[in-house]
Amino acid sequence: MQAATFSAIFAGISAAVAVVSAVVSGVSAVRSRSAKREAEQRAREALEAAQSVATGVDRIAQVHESRQLSQKSAEAEKVTFAPSPVMGGRTGWRINNDSNASISDVRVRTTTNGARIVVYHGSSPDPGPEHVEPVIAAHQPSKFMFRPEQIAPDKPEVDQMVVTFTDAKQQRWERTGGQAVRAVR
Repeated sequence: MQAATFSAIFAGISAAVAVVSAVVSGVSAVRSRSAKREAEQRAREALEAAQSVATGVDRIAQVHESRQLSQKSAEAEKVTFAPSPVMGGRTGWRINNDSNASISDVRVRTTTNGARIVVYHGSSPDPGPEHVEPVIAAHQPSKFMFRPEQIAPDKPEVDQMVVTFTDAKQQRWERTGGQAVRAVR
C-alpha cells in the first residue's frame, strides 16, 4: 500500500507540476504573443522613423543641390547672346561671356529645323549646322560673329538660336535666345 500511496502522491505531484507547467507555458505564450506584438509595433515605429529620417535627409540634399546649382547658374546666367554689326549693315550675334571664368565647348545652333548658322570669318560667310568655339575667356565675346540663315518671321532672331557650353566646374548649360539658362545633364 505504501508503494501505491507513494505512487499516487507522485502522480498527484506530477499532475500538479504538469498543471503549473501548463499555466506557466500559457502565461509565457501570452507574454510571448504580447511581446511579439510589442516587438512588431516597435519595428514598425522604427521603420517609420527611418523612412522619415531618409525623407528629411533627401530634402536636405535637394535643397543643398539646388543652392549649389543656383550659385553655379549665377555665373552661367552671365553667358548671353549679344548683337554685333557685320558687314553689309546687317546685325550678327556673338556669345558674350561676362562670367568670371572661361567657358568651353561653346556650340550655337538654330531652333528652326534645317536652318543653318552662318559664321562670319572676316568678310566671307561660312554656313554650317552649328558654330563651335573651343573656349571663350572670362569677360570676353566669342571670336566670330554669326546669325541664323533662315528665320521664322513670327519670332525674334535671337530666340531662334541655342547656345550650349561647359563652365569651369564642368557643368553643361544651355540658353535659348533671351531665356534663362538651364543645366543640361
